[in-house]
Amino acid sequence: MEKQIETGLQLTPTKKDETAIQEVIAASEFYTEWNKEFGFYFFPEEVENYDELENQINNLLDGLNVSYRIEGVF
Repeated sequence: MEKQIETGLQLTPTKKDETAIQEVIAASEFYTEWNKEFGFYFFPEEVENYDELENQINNLLDGLNVSYRIEGVF
């Protein structure tokens, strides 16, 4: 049986902004999984919805003056 790979967006905050981003995400309606080993949030999502989800995440964090990277997991 082949393991199915989950798709979604991976948000990696900078170390200095990790706490601020965590607080905003925790207070939001988003479902995320925190990967402590590698230091990123995983937002499960279908590939066709990546652009919309990325815009929603950027809107959530807009105005906080925080640094992060978003990458798609295919």
